Amino acid sequence: MTERVTGRRCRGVATLALAALAALWSARTAARLFVRRSPALEDHFYLLAYPCLLMFSAFALLNVY
Repeated sequence: MTERVTGRRCRGVATLALAALAALWSARTAARLFVRRSPALEDHFYLLAYPCLLMFSAFALLNVY
């Protein structure tokens, strides 16, 4: 039995890994921009990166599924 592949997204390991890497990179970049705009937040880099990571992860999951 053959499945029709057209119209379906590939949800393999490579796609999920790429989405995770994109979310991590985006969160890191966004947190760095926040720190550049306000140097007083430099000690709180990971505190800023966490909500960014949650937002970009949710966006990546919506795109994958």
